[in-house]
Amino acid sequence: MARNVTRKPDPIDYHVGQSIRTRRRELGLSQTALGDEIGVSFKQVQKYESGANRIGAGRLYEISVALKTDVETFFALAPATTLPSSASSIVDDITSIGIDQECEKLIEAYYAIPDRQLRQNFLSLLRTISDDD
Repeated sequence: MARNVTRKPDPIDYHVGQSIRTRRRELGLSQTALGDEIGVSFKQVQKYESGANRIGAGRLYEISVALKTDVETFFALAPATTLPSSASSIVDDITSIGIDQECEKLIEAYYAIPDRQLRQNFLSLLRTISDDD
């Protein structure tokens, strides 16, 4: 008899799901619209985006086509699987809290900057500020 065990999403699955969510929102697509495009329900898209359900390679490719981006984009800045223990705990903290509304707004504003170089400069500025003590 199978037990109903709630598992914590894998950090990579969670990261890829959040990357999909961010790109979908950049394009102004609803979960329903993306689901229709790739042949799944909006509920399944929710599960992909939360990391609750893993995404197969074929489905990930379909999502990348629907979102007009490369598959690699979803893995950009993904947490490393062989991080030192202190860095690993930071990743666990970040993935456990999820993305709050303030962070979502920051991401949307970041991707609304049309110039890629300007976005990179902004990111560099944020990193510099966050390193200050």
